[in-house]
Amino acid sequence: MKHKSRILATLITIFLLLFALTVWELFLRQPDQETGVVEVTIESGSTLGEVADLLKDKKVIASTWLFEWYARIRGVDRDVVAGTFFLNPEQSILDAIRAVTEPQLADERQVTILEGWSLREIGSYLVEQGVIDNEDELYTITGSPVQANSYEGYLFPNTYRVFADATAQDVVDKMLANFEEQVTDQMRADITAQGKTLDQVIIMASILEREARGEEDMGLVADIFWRRWEINWALQSCASVNYITGKNDPAITYDDQQIDSLYNTYKYPGLPPGPISNPGLQAIEAAIYPTANDYWYFLNDEEGTTHFATTNEEHAANKTEHL
Repeated sequence: MKHKSRILATLITIFLLLFALTVWELFLRQPDQETGVVEVTIESGSTLGEVADLLKDKKVIASTWLFEWYARIRGVDRDVVAGTFFLNPEQSILDAIRAVTEPQLADERQVTILEGWSLREIGSYLVEQGVIDNEDELYTITGSPVQANSYEGYLFPNTYRVFADATAQDVVDKMLANFEEQVTDQMRADITAQGKTLDQVIIMASILEREARGEEDMGLVADIFWRRWEINWALQSCASVNYITGKNDPAITYDDQQIDSLYNTYKYPGLPPGPISNPGLQAIEAAIYPTANDYWYFLNDEEGTTHFATTNEEHAANKTEHL
């Protein structure tokens, strides 16, 4: 009889321990604040077991069997959503299940940074989205616009998912990390082989992003600007002057052309001291791999169409016709 009692007591103890562990894993476990956010990409067609293994490898969950068991109990084992999620390491299994089966309920927000946006535009957007209260919160991290040593040019445009309480630093970190991924080792090697620096290429790409539309025009304009740069001829980029004034004029005024700033590429030959926008991959690739051509001039009309010319006379005719 005593033997049976000991067995019963042991079983009850094991049951209570398992119950306590389950409650801890499902509801009570708190995120490890020192680890930060982990990016997890779930491929389309992934099984529940594959997702559980992935989350454990990323240290989002501690137990795969509890994850699978509770997902089945909740009836969401077939509701896993493909996509990229930003999750807290060591969070409760219940929260992990909700995050990958009901992403619309997750405590996250989505921010979209457009190609060619400047620090000013990113700052205004983050204020509108309620991520920051004022642009200075961003500039404290990135440096101010029209400042050569700022992060301008390196905040890679994309759509990012961040926690609802994300700070400007969180968003900036994601954009900088994405830049490092997008600009590959091969691209960096090709830049070096051309005798250029990454900074020079990003400055050029930032101008292309604001001066040309589409892959074809970007490639042509890149070749024009690089040839002007090589002979120390003024780039004469309206976009660089607009960066100083904050305007968006396709043809700047004579007074604007006289502004005394190193960003004024009408007044000072060569590249400006820093990027004028945050370029996307297409502009960066155009800056690295320009399309050879015989043009020396171009202009954009009010519809954004680019008109090229070989001689100054042809360029003057384009001005008369299109501006």
